[in-house]
Amino acid sequence: MNRCSVCILPETYPGIRFNSQGVCNQCVTYKTRPLLPENEFYEILDRHRGKHEEYDCIVALSGGRDSSYVLWLAKRKLGLRVLACFVDNGYAPDQTRANIRNAVDALGVDLLVKKHDHVKNCFRHSLKSWIKKPAPGMIGLLCGGCVYGLKRALAEAAAENHIPLMLYGVGEPEPATSFAEKLLMKNSDDKLNQFALAAGFASNLFANPSYLMNRRAAATYFKEFAFRWSPRLRGLMLRNVAYPEFRLLEPFYYLGWDEREISSVIERELGWRKIAYVGSTWRSDCEIATLKNYLYTSTLGFSKVDEFMSTMI
Repeated sequence: MNRCSVCILPETYPGIRFNSQGVCNQCVTYKTRPLLPENEFYEILDRHRGKHEEYDCIVALSGGRDSSYVLWLAKRKLGLRVLACFVDNGYAPDQTRANIRNAVDALGVDLLVKKHDHVKNCFRHSLKSWIKKPAPGMIGLLCGGCVYGLKRALAEAAAENHIPLMLYGVGEPEPATSFAEKLLMKNSDDKLNQFALAAGFASNLFANPSYLMNRRAAATYFKEFAFRWSPRLRGLMLRNVAYPEFRLLEPFYYLGWDEREISSVIERELGWRKIAYVGSTWRSDCEIATLKNYLYTSTLGFSKVDEFMSTMI
């Protein structure tokens, strides 16, 4: 299998092309996300510090590597009064749950657990449908409902506790459009937009209509799609839990992301451990993510971990 001479992405990566030097078009066009002004980050924190009786902010805690570090950062380094919120989709490994408990105990912060059944409502049906007619573009549907359930639960947590600020632990390097999205589109060279994705999604459903044979699962798919790709529909879906002053703040976009520093801190100070059967510390907070990576590797020869590593290069 041919691979890029720089970032090691394989020839099976959707839309990839190599020049005469063996360098892929992803490398040629890749742009590093510039950091936002650090002083702006601290100004936002100062505007919210001490404004609530009990908490300055919520930290969205998945039990994974980055969110665990953000919890440590908020409490130990920034001195914020923190409410940790874990959104349970039913597929968090035992080690992830242990990491969450160890982190909140070590830092002395309160933990709020919100649950949703959106993923459970369709996972088994999605897997059975995929097995009938395997298609790489539909692997992402195995966790259909997760983003909708997660973001809605976090919005509920903010509204119910009247906390307008939430810290969110996303910051590792990512391509502008992930290969999972490109696989779903009819033409991987198309510019990412909701219409190209909708057309590709419809085409896959037409090729394998068994996905639609479960009404609850089908409803979850469309909720997820609408929530991810239509800002207008997303607003309507959150209208009952909307908190007008709510602000989502992503520290890594201001302070930078250092994998070694993050892993070192959470292992040393929070007793964080990766799942025994997962080689990487990335996305170790959900069993479905591990399955998806296995299926991507089996069908395409690479996974989300390979894409993640290529962006680091």
